[in-house]
Amino acid sequence: MKWTAPLAVAAAALCLASIQAYDECPEGFIDFADVNMSPVCMSFVHENTSWHETRNHCKSMNGDLGQLTGNLHQKVTHFIKHRPEFENKTFWIGGSDVTMEGRWVWVIDDTDIPRGTPHWFPCNGSEPDGGSFQNYLGLLPPGYYFHSLNGYGFRSGICQLF
Repeated sequence: MKWTAPLAVAAAALCLASIQAYDECPEGFIDFADVNMSPVCMSFVHENTSWHETRNHCKSMNGDLGQLTGNLHQKVTHFIKHRPEFENKTFWIGGSDVTMEGRWVWVIDDTDIPRGTPHWFPCNGSEPDGGSFQNYLGLLPPGYYFHSLNGYGFRSGICQLF
């Protein structure tokens, strides 16, 4: 009975601490969420590595490659275009069709990536265009639309906490 109150206080503190951890992005991550929404925490990897190496780096930060759905793609593109340090950089993101050629999915949850407008370059259906030689998703300047790429190219990356 004597331990009940201290245990209750400790449990409440632990719950509050875990809730607070989700209220904001950790250091090194930027919040791309809409107002009054849960954080959408992204981190930009400046080192140029392969798609698999970049994905492993994201996983080491308890995340994965970015899943740029809906208007998040436009928000990230706007952010990149307004940062001089990202000028002419290309970025790996978390899409692939390596499991089944032509079926593009987000690797974090295996959900389909819609083809065409507004995400794929050049919005007329020519991307993805690399067949079985280009199975990984990237963003290329100047428009930062989705491109199918060879996974061994060296690019920067975008990590996301899920």
